[in-house]
Amino acid sequence: MKKNKIGIPQLWRGFIQHLKEDWYRYVFDTIVVILGIMIAFYLDGWYENTTRKSLTRSYATSLISDLQDDIAEVEQIRAEMLEYVARIDSLASYVRNREIQGLSNLDLFPLLTGGNRPYSWTRVTIDELKQSGVLRDQGNEQLSRGIAEYEAFTKHMEEDYRMDLMSRDRVSALADEIVNLNYSNFNILAQSYWNPNSYHVSKDHFQQTEAYAIAEQDGLNLLSEDETRLKQMVNSYLRLRFFLNIRANIELPKLIEQAESIIELLENQYLNQ
Repeated sequence: MKKNKIGIPQLWRGFIQHLKEDWYRYVFDTIVVILGIMIAFYLDGWYENTTRKSLTRSYATSLISDLQDDIAEVEQIRAEMLEYVARIDSLASYVRNREIQGLSNLDLFPLLTGGNRPYSWTRVTIDELKQSGVLRDQGNEQLSRGIAEYEAFTKHMEEDYRMDLMSRDRVSALADEIVNLNYSNFNILAQSYWNPNSYHVSKDHFQQTEAYAIAEQDGLNLLSEDETRLKQMVNSYLRLRFFLNIRANIELPKLIEQAESIIELLENQYLNQ
């Protein structure tokens, strides 16, 4: 018996005929598949973009809060630093053209104390931002540069603080050789000349306090009447004053300006849209 064989041309003709009859179904199925893939890609991109925007907005809000805390801290430190500078000016003015025998130990006492606290930066959000890669997105160049400059400047200020601290330790050591601090009411006395609200020493007010009158009864004199030591002490304070003045009137205002600029960028770019 002969087997019926279907030739390839016949199969091809059958396929073409079937395609002619049902072509719209194939086209429709193809379009559905393509649209499904496109929608899936769109939804995936939309979700990723929405998640990233939400995360960036959260970072922006957190960083603004951190920078505002930094500004408040810096402004307080600056106020204390300016008071320290004013106190050194008062010291130089009080000692100038006076013989050491004419100096009052009790009046020198408040002029030789003071100093600024170490800086306390909030870097948690900045570190998270760098790790997240958000700052590497196109369009964030100005913000990224601003944050990098701000962070570098805070580290520079920390180095300055260490230098100022060493200078302050040296002048304190010189002061301890001249001024006797051992008053019977030392703790109360210190509170009488230091106003925590204005960071300002009022010598006239200090001399009118009960604490001053009690301390005056102790009759403490200077530990040394060596003019050379006194001049060395004042010179060291004036040298420290030079650097503190730069910090208080140039560097810290610049740091505050940088922080405020970053806050403005964050608000305009992420929060006010």
